[in-house]
Formats: sequence, C-alpha cells, structure tokens
Amino acid sequence: MSYREEQLSNVDDYGYPLAPGVSWQRRKRIIHTSRSIVGKIIYLLMSIIGGFLWLGRRGKRYPPLTPATFHPRRILVIRLDLIGDLVLSLTVVRALKRTYPEAEIDLLALPASARVASYDPNLSEIITYDPNIWRRPKALLQPKNWREEISLWRRLRARHYDLAVSVYANWAAVLAVLSGAPRRVGYGREGYPGFMTDSLPGGIPGRWRHWAPLDNKHEVDYCLALAQAAGATLTAEDRIPRLYVDEKTRQE
Repeated sequence: MSYREEQLSNVDDYGYPLAPGVSWQRRKRIIHTSRSIVGKIIYLLMSIIGGFLWLGRRGKRYPPLTPATFHPRRILVIRLDLIGDLVLSLTVVRALKRTYPEAEIDLLALPASARVASYDPNLSEIITYDPNIWRRPKALLQPKNWREEISLWRRLRARHYDLAVSVYANWAAVLAVLSGAPRRVGYGREGYPGFMTDSLPGGIPGRWRHWAPLDNKHEVDYCLALAQAAGATLTAEDRIPRLYVDEKTRQE
C-alpha cells in the first residue's frame, strides 16, 4: 500500500482520520532526519566557503563605513521576507539614502512582497527572487531554477555594488556574497561564518535569526542597527516606517 493510499484508508466509520500508522510515523522521522543531515552538510560547506572568504580578507585594510571615508556608488539592501518585515526594512533604505545621497540603492526582495516598495523614491531598482524554490530536493534537477539563479547572479554583478546589507536570514547573506559587493554588513550569527565583512553580533548561532529571546528589541531597531553599522547617523524619526503610493491610489 502506498503512503497516499494508507492516508485515505486510515479513517474511522465516519470518515475522520485515525491516529497516524507506523508507516506514516516512520516516513515522518526519515524526512525530518534527512532534512537535518542535509542542513548540516550545507552549513559545513558554507562554513568552508566562509573560511576562504575570511582568508581572502586577511591583511586588507578597509576604510571605515562613514560618509567621510566611504563613498559608495551603488548599495544593495536584501530582505527576502514577508510584507510586514520588508516595510520595516525600508527604514534601512531611507537612512542609507540620507547618509549617502549620491548612491543608487537597490532592493532585493521576494516577488510577493516587492510591490509594497514600488513607489519608494529612495530606491533605484527593485530586484525580485524567491529562494524557496530550493526547499525541495528535486528542485536541484530542474534547469529552470538554475537558469533563474544564474540570471540573478549576472544581474547583481552587472550593478557593481560597493555595499550590500543583509537584513535577514542566511539566504540574504549568500546573495550578498554573490552580488560581488566588497563590503557586506549583516548579523554574523544569522548567516554563515565569514560571509560578512562588517558583521554585528546578535541572535543564536545556527538558528538563522538575529534576535535572542530576552533581547526585548523591536525588529525596526535590529534593522536600523545595520544602517548605523553601514555609516548612518540615526534619528528618532528613523524608527517610523514609511510607505509611498502613487498619486491615483492616494486620491482614492
């Protein structure tokens, strides 16, 4: 009997599902264990890559990230998350634009969330990408996914970023490296070791998040800490997120 057939047959006289059978429980344990093993292998490989990145930076002197010593032409802000979190991350864009008014600032976001920033005057380009396509192992065998990945890599490289800000998650850290930006700001414990050139502490290693249970800080404060690390001088007004809409929508 297949797994699907077992699910359909494992019901009572009224059609309600019974407790999972042994086969279902075994399958669930196998899936969980497999994902855990694959995750550890990926972390190990990425840590090795991060080690090489760190070795490549040894002996190099980088200017402080301040308006007096750092003059970026293009900046990439990466937030591959849901709409609400992306809105909070736009505070980073605003603070960086005020700090480096001559710089072009691009946003890399999920396709489903990116539209919320469509009319932000502080942005030069909005690039969309969904890394969730790689969640299933069979995605590795689909040429379309690889073509999309290569296309994104080429587009990022063509922009010649001077600074990339990884606002959240390990995928943002990976894309910050792929962008080719020589300076990368982000939470070190949230991504992979060695991926950031200018990392902030925070969170719990291996948990893919920049907050700890007892921090008692708002998400916007975590975002603005990255802007500050990139050279921005913050004001109280920076904590207030802003959304921009077109004139027609405003009138409606």
